[in-house]
Amino acid sequence: MFTSRLSRVFTITAVLVISATVSGAEFTGRRQATNNSKSNAASPAHTSHISAQDEAALGRTLAGTWVVNVSQPGFPPAQRHFTFNSDGGLVTNDDLQVGPSFVEHFTIAQGNWIRTGNRSVAATIVGQRFNLEGSFLGTFKVRMNLQLNPLADEWSGTARIDIALPGGQVIFTSDAGFEATRLAVEPL
Repeated sequence: MFTSRLSRVFTITAVLVISATVSGAEFTGRRQATNNSKSNAASPAHTSHISAQDEAALGRTLAGTWVVNVSQPGFPPAQRHFTFNSDGGLVTNDDLQVGPSFVEHFTIAQGNWIRTGNRSVAATIVGQRFNLEGSFLGTFKVRMNLQLNPLADEWSGTARIDIALPGGQVIFTSDAGFEATRLAVEPL
């Protein structure tokens, strides 16, 4: 009876190890395919020298919430919060914006980031726009290139913002600049 249980334990353990190995390989393949997509494609010259270990280290460094000051020609300075996940996810806060239809509500933006160099990152976020009555006006997309400073406590970068109608037709494009600092933890 003990031998039978031990045999089952080894069989279950083997199945779990094999499943984890296959799942990890499938995840790595999906991650590589995602990183080579057109929306944030880095040239092979940029990514070939980046090891998985280096990418993971940058992810841990970038992870967390950042206070982002945005400068966009023709608009007042604005402040946003970006939260980077170590595995390539990115979320930003929502707010009221001056848009093509005057004051609009921009939803939370969600997206992804990839490493493009030693301390550089490309990211794309998307969200929806509504008027103050709640009617859907379309979408927005922000494509960014960011550069962390050597201490990894600040980053700066540039962005292109596209505003689109519900059918996808881009009706407004603007460039912007970013300067960000990590949100500090303030213990009680």
